[in-house]
Amino acid sequence: MKNQTIYTIFILLLFGNQIFATNYYLSNNGNDANPGTASVLPWKSITKLNTQLANNTIQPGDCIFFKRGGTFEGQINVNTNNLYFGVWGTGNKKAIIKGSKKITGWTLVSGNTWRATLTTAPSSLFSKGIYQPPARYPNKDWLFLDNSGTTTAINDPDISASGINWTGGTVVLRTVDWLYETRNITSQSGNQINYPATTYTPGAGRNFYLTGVQSALDTLGEWFYNATEQKIYYVAPAGINPKTLAMEASIYENGIKTNWNPTQIRIENLEFRYQSAEGVWLAGAGSANNAIKNCVFRSCKTGAWVMGANIIVQGNKFEDVLYRGMSAEVSGTSAVSTNTFKRIGLYPLFQDYSAGIFIFQSAAIYYNNTLDSCGGDGIRINVSSNFTVEKNIVTNALLTISDGGGIYSYDSNNGTIRQNFVSNIKGDINGTPGGIANGIYIDNYCNNINVENNTVYDISGDGLVSNAGTNHLTFRGNTVYNCLSGLGFYDWVQNNSIYGCRTAKNILYSLEPERFPMRLYSSFDLYNVGTFDSNYYFNPYSFFSINRSAFSSTPVYNLASWTPLYPADIHSKEVWFNQVRYPVSGTPDAELITNGSLTTNANGWSCWSDNGGSCSGTWDNTAGMTGGALRFEFGGSASYGIAISPEFPVVAGQWYNLKVQLKSDLTQDIDLQLQQNYGNYLVLQSFALLPARSDTARSFNITFQCSITDNPVRINFRSHNPGQKIWIDEVSLRPVTVTNPDPKLDHRLFVNPTANNKSFSLSGVSYKNLDNQTVTGSIVVAPWSSRILIRSGAITMAAPTAEVRETVFEEEKSISSPTDLKIYPNPVSERLFLEIAATAVSQVIVYDATGKLVLQTDYSHQTGISVANLSQGFYMVEVKLENEDKRSASFIKL
Repeated sequence: MKNQTIYTIFILLLFGNQIFATNYYLSNNGNDANPGTASVLPWKSITKLNTQLANNTIQPGDCIFFKRGGTFEGQINVNTNNLYFGVWGTGNKKAIIKGSKKITGWTLVSGNTWRATLTTAPSSLFSKGIYQPPARYPNKDWLFLDNSGTTTAINDPDISASGINWTGGTVVLRTVDWLYETRNITSQSGNQINYPATTYTPGAGRNFYLTGVQSALDTLGEWFYNATEQKIYYVAPAGINPKTLAMEASIYENGIKTNWNPTQIRIENLEFRYQSAEGVWLAGAGSANNAIKNCVFRSCKTGAWVMGANIIVQGNKFEDVLYRGMSAEVSGTSAVSTNTFKRIGLYPLFQDYSAGIFIFQSAAIYYNNTLDSCGGDGIRINVSSNFTVEKNIVTNALLTISDGGGIYSYDSNNGTIRQNFVSNIKGDINGTPGGIANGIYIDNYCNNINVENNTVYDISGDGLVSNAGTNHLTFRGNTVYNCLSGLGFYDWVQNNSIYGCRTAKNILYSLEPERFPMRLYSSFDLYNVGTFDSNYYFNPYSFFSINRSAFSSTPVYNLASWTPLYPADIHSKEVWFNQVRYPVSGTPDAELITNGSLTTNANGWSCWSDNGGSCSGTWDNTAGMTGGALRFEFGGSASYGIAISPEFPVVAGQWYNLKVQLKSDLTQDIDLQLQQNYGNYLVLQSFALLPARSDTARSFNITFQCSITDNPVRINFRSHNPGQKIWIDEVSLRPVTVTNPDPKLDHRLFVNPTANNKSFSLSGVSYKNLDNQTVTGSIVVAPWSSRILIRSGAITMAAPTAEVRETVFEEEKSISSPTDLKIYPNPVSERLFLEIAATAVSQVIVYDATGKLVLQTDYSHQTGISVANLSQGFYMVEVKLENEDKRSASFIKL
């Protein structure tokens, strides 16, 4: 008792309680006739506790202790502030507050179906702690809409095919990628069911199932509650009486439910199970100074709902929670930290904006939490300001919905998301894996959010996303590895373009040929999203670093073609070598291209251009090529032209190895296609895109798999550059066998999601870092960070780049920022004005989208600069200062 007394004194001092506060004790071996004020004379039930709370016997400053290892059924209704709820007794077990009633008195109805009396309608049923699904149709998987529905009805033959009248039942309907909506069915007519309006209109192909009627009860593990009879029905395993299965029905909404706006409520070391709403409910904007620590929330609908100022949620476990791990609407010095969340929101019946942590209208810090296996977003930030999400580990999110993220933010501002580790975000579309699954997703109407020093990896979608309507986001110091793209800007809302963003010092590392370190998409060909500098755009299996396109086209860039569009991005780097993703194994088969060496003539080669334009394909003994080469150019009225190889056969599923040497003065790249060489001359497959612009010959080595069998076919070297020359030489095409090595073995990510340095042995293997420096022995990764190393043996082919970038990343003082240089109006029609907090401007230079200098002038603060004579489009303005420093920004000319 001495330790208990010391602990109680500590609690009293901590809470500022009355000096004559009382302790109350509960035990399964207690008696409600006891006084409850001593551990040797405890109460037995929550019913007794609620009576004493209701009649104000329990006063502010009092403590309520539950016996460790005990289980207490019911909901604790708190109408008093300044209370402590905890445990007493020896050992380390928690006391369980359960929101369920054990079901007894089962009788066999027929077959394997049993029933028992239950006077209160349950929300969920559990057998030996495992969630049991309510009776449904179909018994597993989904039905799919043949046609689009409306917000109040769907019509599908599967509805009547069930043979069940669903009036009074429930439909669980995927209306959009990111949301299941559950509605009570008001009526049915044939194939159509009607229900109260959903938020969204479901389209054809959307998945749904039906539940909530007794006629659907026909499958092992299903149950149904008949409210008229006050009976629960359950289909048990053959020959098993449910009384042996520890059947528990959720009937209490909360474990602890306080009055509105509670203050100084402390809850520790309790376990909450089977509540039909929240395990703990601490609500009200006036709530303050409440804490939940070291508790367990298991199989509740939602673990905890907390609101108010100075709220602490620390060291808790949330497991097998049906809907949300926790909902938080908190402010002040509130902190949600060191909690673990596992298997949260995995049932579509409860999926309405599910999340591990749902943050709403919060100004608080969320740090050092671990979230694994969430049906919805891992951490969802909605309509919040001045928040910090830091040092969290999120993995395996979006298991039942799509179009979300491991960390997701919507309509929020002035926040920080930093040093988090986000991985294996899956996505689900209409009941099957897929859809849009992103790592850190900054969605519509967010602004002034810093996304810094996070590690995002192994994502089926994009690692980092800035979606339409966002502005002034900062992506800095992040490492993004093996995602669909490293960073994506998606500008698709008219008159609400992305702008003012800052992208610097990120490592964007892709591991598949078709993936890009960065993508900029615009439905309106507007790409003025912000500034870029000092990034690593790495893909060892691709010749391109960046995809910048409207949704209908796909222009791609390496740094040589990117920096003319964005001259401020002068310190970024791209991979200095290229690696074949599917290397050739064994000896290649016979050569398919005749006269591919083009040593003395161009026999078998030809050319063509569209719109009746001109084309020329002649042999040329040009300097810099191996022997001779085919020189190809086109012009006149043509918009594109093709150089055509000799013909050959192809086989579907067969891998081929293409080698080619190119030189050109192109401003765009060369698309390689397989095309029929007969009949309608159908294009069969585009299999490679090559950055051909170079004053010297460059060799390419490509393996690809053919998608069709045909004969004869040819290779088209397709260009959209009239009047520009291409030299083609040393063309070889052979059928091959390839291997499929794991890219992660050659390009290794080392992560350290801990607070201490972590050492990794390199096991005698030599590596290169991203600056092409040798690394051997071992490495140390700093806390909450990561590193990428490249196995030296993987570097077998030099990259065909037009320039070598050895520039050391400069400090950010030389990089323009929105607060340093401001330009207005933007977009602009006639005169552009500048504001800069620096020394005087000496000169202004304007470049167009191709990097061409179009204007150079002195600057006047009174008159600005005239851009009236510039054509409509995207421009970069560079400002030279009297101290010889520079600033740059971009603008759109109307």
